[in-house]
Amino acid sequence: MNYVWYRNVAEGQELTELLLDKRGTPGLASVPPGLVQDHYIEELKDAAAEQLSPTVAEVLIATEQPYLQVVSDVRSNRMAQGRVALIGDAACAARPHAAAGTAKAAADAWTLANALGDAGAT
Repeated sequence: MNYVWYRNVAEGQELTELLLDKRGTPGLASVPPGLVQDHYIEELKDAAAEQLSPTVAEVLIATEQPYLQVVSDVRSNRMAQGRVALIGDAACAARPHAAAGTAKAAADAWTLANALGDAGAT
């Protein structure tokens, strides 16, 4: 079984410490199962008991070796140049959210339509 629980952690010292495994080895984007620091596992289980439904919390609390994976948003710093425009996944790396692709595509289309309208294009 694999499940995902997204939790925001600011870049910097907090994320650096979270990615430090039990051996003291720093991770760049993940910490594998069995190497997440014990106090983070306890914090995760406490948060699950407090914030999630009892059934979902039970699954998370029973997980003996959770792992960490950083998920980051990435945006192109320039989305248009001349007659070329980046839209959709070419413009922004999509996070792996279920069913989010449609909402992102719609937002991209509205933004493109607004930009073309502002430029006087029809």
